[in-house]
Amino acid sequence: MYSAALTVAGCYVPFTDIGAAVMKMLADTRGIAINESDKKELTEKFSTMPPHQEVPAALRKLRAAGFRLFTLTDNLLDVQTRQLTNGGIVDLFERRFSADGVKHHKPSRQAYGYVEQELGAEPSEFCLIACHTWDTLGAVAAGWEAALIKRPGNDLLGVGPQPQVVGDNLDDVANQLIRRHGAKG
Repeated sequence: MYSAALTVAGCYVPFTDIGAAVMKMLADTRGIAINESDKKELTEKFSTMPPHQEVPAALRKLRAAGFRLFTLTDNLLDVQTRQLTNGGIVDLFERRFSADGVKHHKPSRQAYGYVEQELGAEPSEFCLIACHTWDTLGAVAAGWEAALIKRPGNDLLGVGPQPQVVGDNLDDVANQLIRRHGAKG
């Protein structure tokens, strides 16, 4: 919410800094003291979160079907790279992108346009897979196809641009995309 609010306000702040500021803001409202080591621990936790169990095999399935895989995250590239490396999936992506490269967080049009420009492709050539409804809203509004993974606590919003594919996990979404677009190999 705060990365989107800052972006709409025309202010770019790195995602880890926003996370630390939100943690401190919430702690302050509860009378809890936060120090620099707490902020560093939060960044460390961001950097080492494991992927969901089905993710590595589903990504390999998409690659084997000929899909080109890349990432687009609000996190800084070093945080993203550590997270993907820790999860054993960094090699499955041909490129990694961060909102930091364009100084606009998703779901701003600029974040998706940055990837289009870097890869020299049209919006209709992309499909964003996300477990955040706000992210699929941004991608579809930018002209991308989108697939929503309905993780616990997340579902379709029911207003605004809708994802073309919806599944319960990445394996389900991968199977639907392969059926929808066919193997590219």
